Amino acid sequence: MASPRLFADWLSEVGLFFLRPIVIAWMKFHAHRIVTSGPGVDFSRRRPYVLLANHSFRLDVVHVPLPFSRTPHIVASRDLLVGVFQTILLTRIARCISTAKGRGDIRAIKTMMNSIKRGYPILIFPEGDITFFGRPRSIETSIPRLVKMLGVDLITCRVHGGYHAAPRWATAKRENRWIEFDYRLAMTADQVASSTPEEIHRTIENAILVDHHAYQKKQMLPHPSPAPAEGLEDILYVCPECESINTLRAKGDRLWCEACRTQGAVDEFGFITGFRYSDPGSWDEFQRAYRDRLVESSFSSPAEIVVHHYGRRTERSYGRVVAEYRDREIRVTGSVNRTFRVSELKNVIVTLRSKLNFEHRNRNYVLKLDHKAMAFLRVCQEAY
Repeated sequence: MASPRLFADWLSEVGLFFLRPIVIAWMKFHAHRIVTSGPGVDFSRRRPYVLLANHSFRLDVVHVPLPFSRTPHIVASRDLLVGVFQTILLTRIARCISTAKGRGDIRAIKTMMNSIKRGYPILIFPEGDITFFGRPRSIETSIPRLVKMLGVDLITCRVHGGYHAAPRWATAKRENRWIEFDYRLAMTADQVASSTPEEIHRTIENAILVDHHAYQKKQMLPHPSPAPAEGLEDILYVCPECESINTLRAKGDRLWCEACRTQGAVDEFGFITGFRYSDPGSWDEFQRAYRDRLVESSFSSPAEIVVHHYGRRTERSYGRVVAEYRDREIRVTGSVNRTFRVSELKNVIVTLRSKLNFEHRNRNYVLKLDHKAMAFLRVCQEAY
């Protein structure tokens, strides 16, 4: 049974009506969009549905819902919805649904169900995070059960080209951005109701998972950049030639190891030359085997330390620090002096390019790292 809309829903629709032309112009400027759709996908539909998409670059959260006349309520990490601007734009106008990554969130599920009852679609990125390495991530096991619980049509969007057009790890802009969005009616509400979670899981995987490096090898679409290698040294922490830890450096299009002096580069197509591995995905498969050595190593990065207050949706910066990992501890020195035992950290994730979020003794911290985000994340948890 449908529920009446809230005053907040009406306010959101008014805000989106005025913002929509600006957002459309912004997305056209950001990338050349190619939109295709299959039978059963009606962008003007008013009935609620669940929209699932692969998560390949930062602004796909804006691009993916854009063709639909009724904007879906987007499920997003609570770490992205902190601050005055984010609270007004993302929660009041865009009506994003805040959820805690890495654990069940009953409140978020109830909010999704209420949105569906009021006639609004829901957008979820079931891989849970933007890919750093260009390889598909596993679908979170809770997603098929959630789709069954919501009980509406399942529409999927497979996004191609986003990873190389705007790599998450990159510090420099790419030009010539072409991104494809393919929408399909994956399952009707009746098919969802009659399917098992395992069958829904397979349907989602077949519909949205993308190996971005395999796609780029077929397309070979150039993305010129003044510094295509910069940022790779923050996610690649093992040299495949000499197996040294945290000795990789990047400048412009150059990538090199300070230990063995191996020289490489990143070309305009996003592929690495001069090293054993030609893309971050295959390189990461190699480096994952070296976690024990990474845990026993030491490294550091300049950072800003911030405390999040999720209940009030506010944050407080405590200034610039140096974050050093050593002996299974993260030691912060500078404007604030703290020592965090890795074994005491909870819900450790990286948001955006290099923000290390974690809970320690009932406080929620963010280290806005300048470098080595992946090394910091991997010494804290193995799940990513």
